[in-house]
Amino acid sequence: MNTYKNKINFETTLAYEAQALSVNRGLIQYLFDAVSVEDTTASLLDKSAGIDLIIQRGDGRVYGVGVRCRREDYGTFTVSKHISRPNSQMNRVLDSVENSFQVRPMHPQYILQLNGCDDSWRCRGSILLVQVPVFASWVETVDLEGHYLPYLDAYEFRVDSNEPTSGIRNLANPNKTKEIYTDSLCFV
Repeated sequence: MNTYKNKINFETTLAYEAQALSVNRGLIQYLFDAVSVEDTTASLLDKSAGIDLIIQRGDGRVYGVGVRCRREDYGTFTVSKHISRPNSQMNRVLDSVENSFQVRPMHPQYILQLNGCDDSWRCRGSILLVQVPVFASWVETVDLEGHYLPYLDAYEFRVDSNEPTSGIRNLANPNKTKEIYTDSLCFV
């Protein structure tokens, strides 16, 4: 059970996420150099695979993107719910690990975490881009339970202490510059 004091219900979370996606749509389109952004929040794709957006780039490639929006900027990447729970986001992340002998379930290719969102849910803090297959491979090499916080019912990964092989990129650091480093995007 989640005992986090600021826990909000699922419907409220969806409303906040929809608002954040709406006001940050231009930023998201810019970050991914997208010609099309389709919101799939609350759809079967979101509920079963954790994909909040479908992004199409100018080269025609299409990516599924999970999006997380945080009011505060704690310098961490968050993956919700313990892996033992069927609706754990960590299960979706680990679904991305290559296994040539079985069909893999759908999963997001990227997770975008917008931090420091203001009252209108516009991102004013750091922007984290996680390349899910790379992150999943890295997660398999670390003590996963050492990152789990029961009071949040989530895994927390410090951004400033992550290795480059973790697949987590900090695209904008409001403490140093307002510029967004798009060269950090690594599309496969």
